[in-house]
Amino acid sequence: MSMSGPELQRAVRRGSAAEVARHAIEQAEQEGVDRGDLVLRLTLRDASELKRDPKLATSDISFSNGAMRFLGVRVEQGGVTVSRLDRGGGDEEAAPIDPPPKVKAVRKKKAATAV
Repeated sequence: MSMSGPELQRAVRRGSAAEVARHAIEQAEQEGVDRGDLVLRLTLRDASELKRDPKLATSDISFSNGAMRFLGVRVEQGGVTVSRLDRGGGDEEAAPIDPPPKVKAVRKKKAATAV
C-alpha cells in the first residue's frame, strides 16, 4: 500500500480519557492550583468517551445547571483539537493533556530532467 502526500499521525494515548484527565487534574492540584480555577477543555471524542466510560464512578462526573463537571472541574466540550487542562492562568496557553501529534517529514521529489 502506497501513500501519497503527508499523513498526520495522532499521538498514542496510553489510558482512557478519564485516566488521563484525572492524572492532569491531580498534577495541577499538587502544584497548588485550586480545582475551582481549572477548566477541562475536551475534544468531542474525549468528552463522549468520558461520558460513556463504564469504569468511571458516577460520583466522579456530574451534570447540573447545564454544565458538566469531572472530579469537581468544569468541562467544556469541543472547540479544541487536542484535549487540554486550562489552569486559569489568564493569557497563558493551556498545556495539552495528550502530547501533540508528530508530523512525519516528507522528502521532496526530484525534479525530472529533460533529455
